[in-house]
Amino acid sequence: KLAAEQLAKEMQELSKKKIVENNEIKAKETEHLVRETEERHRIEAEELRRLKSELASKEAEWLDKKIEVKSYEKASESARLDLQATRLEAERISKKFEESSQKHFEEIAK
Repeated sequence: KLAAEQLAKEMQELSKKKIVENNEIKAKETEHLVRETEERHRIEAEELRRLKSELASKEAEWLDKKIEVKSYEKASESARLDLQATRLEAERISKKFEESSQKHFEEIAK
């Protein structure tokens, strides 16, 4: 009976040791997974910062282009108005010339 109790105690001790060993192995595996996850998060954070920076750069580029287009639109409108003013001036000069020529021919005809 005593030997059976001793054997049972030893089995219990071995079982406890095995549980402790298994827990230590699981703890090491968990630590490894935590380190891998932290590293992956660090890499992802770096990539996110890079993408944010690239996006800000592209947005600035887009705004520059938008300003440039507005500038071209204003220059185009200004050129259109200048052309319209030049046409009106040419028509006015042409009309004056016609009137002047008509008077001149009328005076010659008299």
